[in-house]
Amino acid sequence: MGRSTCGHGAGAPGSRDRPALYFGGQGGAWVRDTDPYLTALDHSYDAVVFGSPGMGVDDRSRLDVFGEVYRVEARWDGVADFGGFGADPSSTDDVTGLGSGAVVLDGQDFSQSTFHSDYLTDESTSLHNLAAVMVGNTDRLIVAP
Repeated sequence: MGRSTCGHGAGAPGSRDRPALYFGGQGGAWVRDTDPYLTALDHSYDAVVFGSPGMGVDDRSRLDVFGEVYRVEARWDGVADFGGFGADPSSTDDVTGLGSGAVVLDGQDFSQSTFHSDYLTDESTSLHNLAAVMVGNTDRLIVAP
C-alpha cells in the first residue's frame, strides 16, 4: 500500500530505523541528525494514541506502558476506525478516552477535531488534551463522553 496509512509500507521502515529516545525534563524527543523535524513526545510514563489505526494489541497491559494510556479519536476519522494494525484503541480496556469535541473550559473555547488531520489544530480540544498529558496536568483533561 505504499505510503498509505492503511498498510505497513510507510511505518515499518521508520520503526526499524527509529533513532534513540532522549529524555529531558518532563518529556522526550526522538532526534535524528538527518531529519530535525522528526519528533515524538511523551510525558513520564503516560502515553496518548490519537488517530491510531490500531495499537497492535487488544490488551492495554501488553503495551509496556507504566503510566496511564489515553486515546483521542476525532468524530469522522476514518483512519482511526480502520483497525488495520490491531485493536481499535476505543475498544481496548483500560485505555481512557479523551474528548475531541468542541467544549468550553474555564471560559476558553476549544474547537472540535473532526478528521484525521485535525488533532494538532491550534485551540482544539484534542491538542489541549495532548498538552495536558505532556505537562502532567491530567486534572485538566477533557474526558470523552
